[in-house]
Amino acid sequence: MKSLLEIFFILIVVVLLICNYISYNSGTSSSSKFPSHRSDFYTKIPDGIWKNKREWKFQWVKEWHEKKVQHLTNLGNLLFQYQFSFQIFVPVWKKIWTPVEINEWVPLPSSDHK
Repeated sequence: MKSLLEIFFILIVVVLLICNYISYNSGTSSSSKFPSHRSDFYTKIPDGIWKNKREWKFQWVKEWHEKKVQHLTNLGNLLFQYQFSFQIFVPVWKKIWTPVEINEWVPLPSSDHK
């Protein structure tokens, strides 16, 4: 009699073959990138094509620039003033040109010749 390990190995091979058979015969969905093995894929005539083009468009981008602020303050009844500085960040909008890829559907001209 065969050992338990050999039976287990044969069982795994049989399960993999069944899974492969089911996935091959079930076909693929229409949203898949790979064509189906059925003949209806080759008989369809497309209505158009997808055309990719690249254009240069601008975007507004916010950048933060550092700004130094001087502040002069009087410290009450004291005879001197105190000057201090601190830094704040100010938003600056810039126009940046970037390439944008545009996918558009281009319909094919109909060939209705009688």
